[in-house]
Amino acid sequence: MTARVYDSARVWIYPSRQELGVAAADHAAQIIREAVEGHGSARIIFATGNSQLDMIGALVGVPSYS
Repeated sequence: MTARVYDSARVWIYPSRQELGVAAADHAAQIIREAVEGHGSARIIFATGNSQLDMIGALVGVPSYS
């Protein structure tokens, strides 16, 4: 992964779609966990276009907790 900054935008460049999907899923899982811990629940809407399938596939594989 390569990290860059363009003006105020932080950009991460991954070698493959799959690696990007896993990184995005891990980041989303952390945000979801924080929302559940802070509010008791979370409502989530995901895009389902082809560009999102790697992230969604990786997200469903992230271990849940109780």
